[in-house]
Amino acid sequence: YNLPSEAAALVNPGPWLTTGNLLVAQAVTSPIFILACLATAGILWFRKSLLSRIETTVGLAGNPASYRFSLPIQAVVLTFLLALPGPLLLLILAGEVQTLQETTEFSRAIATGLIGLAYRFFLLRWLRTLLLPHGLADGFFHWPKRNMILLRREAGFLMISFLPAVFITQVTFLANSHAGGGYPLGRLLLIGTLSILLFFFYRFLHPRTGVCQHFLHLHSHQLFARIYPLIFFSIM
Repeated sequence: YNLPSEAAALVNPGPWLTTGNLLVAQAVTSPIFILACLATAGILWFRKSLLSRIETTVGLAGNPASYRFSLPIQAVVLTFLLALPGPLLLLILAGEVQTLQETTEFSRAIATGLIGLAYRFFLLRWLRTLLLPHGLADGFFHWPKRNMILLRREAGFLMISFLPAVFITQVTFLANSHAGGGYPLGRLLLIGTLSILLFFFYRFLHPRTGVCQHFLHLHSHQLFARIYPLIFFSIM
């Protein structure tokens, strides 16, 4: 196994600094990235207005007297816009680096990892924006507030733990794609990443503190509620 050599290659600052220099060079010279920065700045500048617009739109959509088919679509689009800052910049910058001829294999691995990171980051940001007070989940779908708070908390947990773990794992596999062997470091990191997911589902689905807790309490006499702990521990 090449675990020590793979670990040494991963923490070697040289390739990371080279890739960082490429990212910085693209950030200050790419017209597309500069336009994305301007779009991101605009979204952040009008964030309060967008949030207010979402609340108004969701309020109208939730009222049968004022409901129109276009209202929930508008709310979805506005929620989409609020989730864009950050993921959009990562996606464009990584895509720009991938197209450079002077890009090294390690830099391409980081760029590919950043593209995947941007996609997952966007999904989690969109979910957290969806779960804002007076947002789509609250005003239109009428999700229980307790479940919304739980989902926002767990989405935040995934953003600070799962996203970096997936990124490092993906970079490790891609950077050593031609090294041969059994990818021991990548496999260890993959196990750690899956452990984070397991911990997330443990908290998310737990019979006493998870998203089903209120339903199980209200329907404690039903068969599903009685066998749910067994289902939970079988999944875990």
